[in-house]
Amino acid sequence: MDIVKEMGELHMRIILVSAFGLTNLNQVRLPYEQNGVVKELSIDQFLRKCTSFMLFRAGRKIFSVIPYLMFFYYSSADREYKRNIKCIRDFCEKIIIERKQQLEGPEKDKFVNNPDLLTILLSDDMFKNNNKAMIDEIITFFLAGSFTLRSVNSNMFMYLGMNPDVNQKLMKELIETHLKDFIDDSKPIDTEKVYTFESVENLKYFVNCFYESLRIEPPTVASGGVYTEDQTFPSGLKVKKGDLFVINMQSMQNDANEWFSPEKFMPERFDSNSPYYKRPDGNKRNPFSFNPFLGGKRICLGKTFAEIVAKFVVPALLSRFTFELVDQDYITGVKEKPKVNLDLDEDPVVLIKINRVNLKKYM
Repeated sequence: MDIVKEMGELHMRIILVSAFGLTNLNQVRLPYEQNGVVKELSIDQFLRKCTSFMLFRAGRKIFSVIPYLMFFYYSSADREYKRNIKCIRDFCEKIIIERKQQLEGPEKDKFVNNPDLLTILLSDDMFKNNNKAMIDEIITFFLAGSFTLRSVNSNMFMYLGMNPDVNQKLMKELIETHLKDFIDDSKPIDTEKVYTFESVENLKYFVNCFYESLRIEPPTVASGGVYTEDQTFPSGLKVKKGDLFVINMQSMQNDANEWFSPEKFMPERFDSNSPYYKRPDGNKRNPFSFNPFLGGKRICLGKTFAEIVAKFVVPALLSRFTFELVDQDYITGVKEKPKVNLDLDEDPVVLIKINRVNLKKYM
């Protein structure tokens, strides 16, 4: 199977259930318009296309000279983008209207007793009468959650396939914490019962693998914004209100001054007992050397959600299957691992062969 495609579809189903409480939305296809051609795309594909164009458009040099042009859709591609945005927002608004009707009818308890994001927003005084604000929050949730999870978990499976020693150590942790009673069980493990919200907190090495995947390939290579006040930094750098800035997470998290052999996948970097926990010179790492979600008031909305979902999805899959890269050149280093992140217009195809796991193999 194509691991990137499968992770995208799997996590979009999780996002749709969490956002709307509905399980059949992963089958929805929306008409995406590009170069005069309309193509039916899944919601995650639709949003990725829109996001890629948004980032491409924001990088136009003319906007740095005449910023106000950003508010005008002067090209045919811009106008297509505007129609695509209207399409996804109309889709969300339709669901909001339907949910309002459901909350006033006999299905009310179904949503109130097990609320999703939309139900929570509809009970909040700041949002319930503002469909536009709710749509903004839901689309942000889609982007922050699904693309982060698709990237980091796809990358993690690839790195586990490229590093058998790491995979072996992770499997031993899963067996010791969750699977030791199922070693001789021929039936598939009921991972829904084995992994609980409380038990996954014990997966220390898994968290190290998750963070290392985020470090070596952050879901978003760079992020930025607009500075909101005049300030002079200790270094002498002066910024003015309205200045645009970019934070290059990829470079910060792969800085050889902060990390031992930053190009290598080494989960031990996040183990405080490991010699790799510090900088190569023995000092503590700069706190900004690992910031895949940034922080403060503008921290990524998907951070906690991504961490929680990853602790369930990846261990659950590893408890039932083995994942082997079809192209062995990635393991031997003949080929460079394909990049998977939000900044790509098209995902790479990375084929994985899966088999039923034999837990005894990891004892």
